[in-house]
Amino acid sequence: MTVTLRDVAMLTGLPIRGTPLVLPRPGKEQWKSYIHGRFNMHYDMKDVGLSMSWIHGLPQFSPCPPDADEATVMQHYEVYLYIFLGGIMFCNTAGDYVLPHILWLARELTSRPYEPTHYSWGSAVLAATYKGLCAATQRSTKMGSISGCLHLLQLWSWDYLPVCRPWVSKTYYPVPISDGVADDMRPTMGYRWLHARLRWSHHHDHENYSRVISDLDVLSVDLVEWDPWQVYSPDRVQRQFGHRQLVPEECPRKCKHPRLGGD
Repeated sequence: MTVTLRDVAMLTGLPIRGTPLVLPRPGKEQWKSYIHGRFNMHYDMKDVGLSMSWIHGLPQFSPCPPDADEATVMQHYEVYLYIFLGGIMFCNTAGDYVLPHILWLARELTSRPYEPTHYSWGSAVLAATYKGLCAATQRSTKMGSISGCLHLLQLWSWDYLPVCRPWVSKTYYPVPISDGVADDMRPTMGYRWLHARLRWSHHHDHENYSRVISDLDVLSVDLVEWDPWQVYSPDRVQRQFGHRQLVPEECPRKCKHPRLGGD
């Protein structure tokens, strides 16, 4: 049991078809020279990557002014990509540092901000998460820790496993969803966890790590939600079980029972 491409598509809405995302790894001098030219400041921190503390300490990175020119907007956009790509989609164990290959990806996206990428982002996120899970479970290094898209992993756990997850007491969307809404603007299945009123069960101890591990150890098959994306469709129920679906007869529009006021 693990996260699949289908889960990635349903929870995040990221495309799972397209060009594979292959990231080059620039040399130390190469990416440091780029940072110097991009932000007009010499970077003298650790070689592991770009320190976000160093970025936020630059005088030009106060809030982006409303009347900023294109170059300033693109600088802020690139820094946003550092945070989004390195801190959400492809988390790593470098802490405050954005790794060089993430810098190079942000550089590419900033160079053509108004063009579609056609990358299979969902596949890349899943691959990075698999790699992080392997490193964490096998402890292949002394500092082995989980990495990848932890946001995806959390949402997946809540949908499949009834352990340490909140209850959705009321689901709502900030805007009404209609047929006129573009596909890439529609809420994902993970949206309900982020934009819903959640409440925690009182009988769960969410601060006790050993308790959660024990709950996972005794979790039985019947408590796992094996297919959270299967929609119940009465008109297709026989097809869902591999049988031929008969067209149901149309219900009468008038009630013929005399006691109920019919004809």
